[in-house]
Amino acid sequence: VFKLTIPCVTCNETGLNDGGLKEVVEGVDVQTWLTGKVSDVVDESLLTEAVGQIPIFNRIRELDKRDMMAVYECLEKNN
Repeated sequence: VFKLTIPCVTCNETGLNDGGLKEVVEGVDVQTWLTGKVSDVVDESLLTEAVGQIPIFNRIRELDKRDMMAVYECLEKNN
């Protein structure tokens, strides 16, 4: 199981069985990688509320301007 396995954008299915979804990759179960939010995998002290609500697997092109600005501000805050 690779953490880069992306759910189908139409049906949101992964093609992974229950065992695969329970696998752990970099300390996080695959189900969380696929369906979780950034706040599920990043320490809260590093996040802003807006960034924490972004789904982990959102692609850059799927982010709206508000999300992009939230990511930018979060990166600026932590650098």
